[in-house]
Amino acid sequence: MQAQIKTPDYRLKAWEGDSAAMVELGEAFQFGRGVEKHEDSADIYINKAADLGHPEAMYLIGTKCLIEVFSPTQYAKGLSFLRKAAAKGHAESQFRLTKVYSTRGKKNQTDNYYNLKKAYQYSDSAAVQGHKQALLYCAEARLKGSGTPQNDSIAVAYFKQSSDKGFIPGIIRMGNMYWEGKVTGKIEPQLALAEYRRVFSLGYANIDQKGRADIGIHQIDQFYKQIQNTYLDGNPAMPAGLFNYRLQE
Repeated sequence: MQAQIKTPDYRLKAWEGDSAAMVELGEAFQFGRGVEKHEDSADIYINKAADLGHPEAMYLIGTKCLIEVFSPTQYAKGLSFLRKAAAKGHAESQFRLTKVYSTRGKKNQTDNYYNLKKAYQYSDSAAVQGHKQALLYCAEARLKGSGTPQNDSIAVAYFKQSSDKGFIPGIIRMGNMYWEGKVTGKIEPQLALAEYRRVFSLGYANIDQKGRADIGIHQIDQFYKQIQNTYLDGNPAMPAGLFNYRLQE
């Protein structure tokens, strides 16, 4: 017997055949949002929505097949659902397929599907929709020529989009691009510094991300100190207080 839902609007819409309402109702049962948690009820509604072609429902089923059951048949079933959702433009499904096709060495079903060209194609489709992780994946792939022709300019464009969206890994990598001279063809320490400092202004940055940004800031700081030391060494008559600091010998 199904658990009783406390949100009749969702239930009525689901009974009327609204696939979006079925997904919402299924997730309510799955996570216990406003209703007693009930896995069987969740599966019923999400599967019905998937049968109607709802991409989010197909994504949920496909992901569950990939994560929970590692038999070849179930894995292939999960990929089938994800491909159908991806074909409808579902960005999360597209990026989930990117991870499937770009992963190997796990000694499980993912090894059988390793294909970097397909991984890039799916990630690029998700990136067009602004998917932050997909933008970063495409940037790195373009930088390395992984599954797609190497192209620094296109890589930088993807990094910038990721950074502009406030995606911290993208911000850090954009800082790296300025520091490595891949944006304008010359090292841009001030622009790199601005990117690294942005990380500390974002409340959702974690310790690891702050650490990587701090490393970038330190490198630039040392760069400027070395320039100052070189200038002072070549101009011994220069007043010692002209610069705020000297590199410690």
